[in-house]
Amino acid sequence: MNKIVLLGFLSVSVCVASAESLAQFVNTLGAKYDRAIQTADINAFSNLLKAHSTPEFAYYEKSVPASKPMTRDQMVATMAQSFKGMGKVDKVESKTLSVKEKGDSGVAITTHTISNAVKGPNDKKAKVMVYTGRSTDEYRRIGGKWKLTKMTWMETKMTIDGKPVGG
Repeated sequence: MNKIVLLGFLSVSVCVASAESLAQFVNTLGAKYDRAIQTADINAFSNLLKAHSTPEFAYYEKSVPASKPMTRDQMVATMAQSFKGMGKVDKVESKTLSVKEKGDSGVAITTHTISNAVKGPNDKKAKVMVYTGRSTDEYRRIGGKWKLTKMTWMETKMTIDGKPVGG
């Protein structure tokens, strides 16, 4: 009887752990991406994306009208260009707002903030650029491991010295 109760408890524990596993994965991976962005380490960023996404990964920017989806390699190339243009990065933070997991698939909604110093050729002093956004990230569990299949930026906002930039 005790063995049946123990097996039942272990079964429930495994179910609870698996329900939390995507949330834990998203938070752990988010911290690693934050470090790669903070240090403008494109190799670390690229390696993380390749290790933790599916080959058919797609990156979308709904916040940018008429944008087309990017492949994993195109996203890395875009990030490499962004890293080159970044000044000193003061803050990078990802915050998971929600995670929904159903079987071997799941969705996480995350906010992102990057704050860095920028200085144009005619600027006497650096300005503070803050980029914020919200993404919806889709995951699939493959071989027991979570993989990012799709990242969609739902909204983005950029300010320089507190003033909105762009549309």
